[in-house]
Amino acid sequence: MNISWPLWAYVITITILFGLYAQGVRRGKLNGNAIVTVGAAIGGVAMLGMLVLLGQKPQPVALLINVVMMSLCTAYCIVMSQRQARVEEIYSEGKLAITVCSAYRLPQTDVLIVPTSTHLRTLGGPAGVLLAAGGKQLEKEITTIGSINPDKVLFTGSGTLRTNKLLHVAVHTPSDMRIDGNRLKKGLQAALLLARKDNAKTIGLAYSSLRGIAPLEAAKLYWEAAKKYEDNFEKITIILLDARNEAEFKQAMIS
Repeated sequence: MNISWPLWAYVITITILFGLYAQGVRRGKLNGNAIVTVGAAIGGVAMLGMLVLLGQKPQPVALLINVVMMSLCTAYCIVMSQRQARVEEIYSEGKLAITVCSAYRLPQTDVLIVPTSTHLRTLGGPAGVLLAAGGKQLEKEITTIGSINPDKVLFTGSGTLRTNKLLHVAVHTPSDMRIDGNRLKKGLQAALLLARKDNAKTIGLAYSSLRGIAPLEAAKLYWEAAKKYEDNFEKITIILLDARNEAEFKQAMIS
């Protein structure tokens, strides 16, 4: 298939523009109306470039199809970017709160508690999400530590994350097919106790899908731990790194 250099230049340029746009949203550089404005501007550039390319050989049907498809692609990118930029406190009463946000837009806390594997460089769960967002400094520190024993609770720096410290709690090994609910419960409570000894005032409990444990079961354990220790802190925020778990945590509050 013979593809001309103008088409290659177009594809590479638009890919880079949308990539920079996605990074800007993820890292909080673009907010509010800027997400729509910048997304629409890049989409406009993409459609204009397509018109120029197709204009070399006018084909009305192909022209219409390509412009419509590019418009739909732009709209999809804008919608997905707005979802990624979402920061919403879905519950707040007394010292407890639940916030939905990405790892790049965390609420500021003294300590962020992170359930993880004994092998700290895990790809899944909240630990994997936060490690990917925490920058090279955090990755270097985690790599240096390597691994910890089951049920171990360990402080590290936070890299570029919006918290003063990370508090890792090893609730499973890499070979475990399913996280034991009792181990998760004890791990969260042990981490909260250690945070209290460290004189932390504000706590975050990070959550995204944990291996083999149903979201509702995990939500109940998180809520139970937060309720048990709320009097020890100024504020405890359960941080949902995936908005798809919102319903389970709302249900856990009333069950």
